[in-house]
Amino acid sequence: RRATSALSNFMTSRRNTIALAIWLFFVVAHANPTEAALLTTIVGWDNSPVFSDPPSGFEYCGKVTTVFGVAMCVTANAWAAGEAKSSHVANVFYQLLDNDADGCVDDAAILDKMITGNYMLLLTDGSESVSDDSITASGVKQYGDLGTSEVYVNSCDVPSNRGAINTDRTTWAANADLTGKTCETSRDASTEEVLHLITEAAHVLYAAKWGNTFSSTVGAALSTANGDCGWGKDSNYLNPGTNGQCVGKYAYSDSTCDTACIVTEGIYWASVTYMGGLYTNTRTTGIKDEWLMGVPDSSMTALPSGVTNAATLQSGSPTLYALVSDATSADSVWLPTIMPDGKYIASPNCKSDSIWTLWYFIAALVVGGIILIVGASFLIYWCCCIKKRKNLHSESL
Repeated sequence: RRATSALSNFMTSRRNTIALAIWLFFVVAHANPTEAALLTTIVGWDNSPVFSDPPSGFEYCGKVTTVFGVAMCVTANAWAAGEAKSSHVANVFYQLLDNDADGCVDDAAILDKMITGNYMLLLTDGSESVSDDSITASGVKQYGDLGTSEVYVNSCDVPSNRGAINTDRTTWAANADLTGKTCETSRDASTEEVLHLITEAAHVLYAAKWGNTFSSTVGAALSTANGDCGWGKDSNYLNPGTNGQCVGKYAYSDSTCDTACIVTEGIYWASVTYMGGLYTNTRTTGIKDEWLMGVPDSSMTALPSGVTNAATLQSGSPTLYALVSDATSADSVWLPTIMPDGKYIASPNCKSDSIWTLWYFIAALVVGGIILIVGASFLIYWCCCIKKRKNLHSESL
C-alpha cells in the first residue's frame, strides 16, 4: 500500500510537472520577446521611409515610423513643417545605423539594445513640448528629441554638399571655405541628435570604452582634452577659444550638462570631426567656445585660424582620434565614418537575429531542464517503488 501510494503521488506530481513543462514551452516558444517593444507592426521602409498614423498610446505623434525596428515619432506640428524634413531625419538615422550602406546594421547588439530598451527618436517642431508622462506611458524608456527648426537638408556640414567627396579626405581642405557655395550654411542637427541616441546604447553595452563617465576610455580622453578650461557644471568654465584664458580644447559652459552629458557631447564632436562634418571655416569658428579640434587629420591645417588652442583632432588628442577612427573593433563597429547626407541608398534587408536566437536558447534551456527534472524524478520514484514492492513481497513470505 505504501508503494502504491507513493507511486500514485508521484504520478500525480509527474502529471502536474509535465503539464507545467508543456505550458512553459508554449509560453516561451510562442511569446514575442519584443512584444513590449515599440511600434512593432509599423512598416518603416518601402524604397524610402514610410510614415504611418500612430497606434493607440502614441496620440502625441502625428506620424510614426521605424528605422530597422527602432521607433521614430513625428508630432503633428513637425509633420506640418513638411514631410521632407521628417524623411531627411529618418534617412540620417538609417545611415548612422548602416553607415556602409549594405542593408544591414553595423552593430546588431546596438540595434537589439535600442529595440528591447524601447528607444525612440522624437521629432517636434522645435518650440512645442511633449510631456514625459505621455512618452513613458507609451512604453518609451529612452528617447532623444530633435526639432524641425534644427533640420536642414543640403547642409554644408556634409563634405559632398560643399563640393568635396565624403570618402576622399584629400578633397576636404580645398572646400573648407564656403564662399560661393550653394549648400545650406545652417547647422543640421539631425546627425548629432540621432548619434546621441545611438551612443546611449553604446554607453551601456561598451561601458569600459564608451561609458558616460570620466573613468571610461573615451571619458578620460575628453577630460584630458579639457585641460584647465573647466566645466559649466563646476562653475569654473573658461572659454578655450579666447586666447590666453586656458589651454584646453574642449569645454562645456552649460551648467546643466553633467559628466554623462559632457561625454556624450564629446563623442559626437570627435566622431563628426573625423567624418569631416566640422571642417569648414564657418563651423569651426562657430563652435570655438566649446570644441577646438574640428579638423581631423594632422596633415591638415587646424581651424579656426588665429586661435592658440586650435589643433587637429589627431594631434590635439591622439587617443580620441584613435577611438573614433576605429570602426572595426567589436566594441566600435557602431561608429560611423562617413558623414550622413540624408540619402540612404540601400534597402534595409538585414535584421538582427540575436534576440530570437537568445530567446529560443533560453526556451530550450528551460524546457530541457524541466524534462531532465521530470526524468530524474521518475527514475528515483520508480527505483523506490520497486524496492518497496520487493520489501513488501519479502514480508508477505
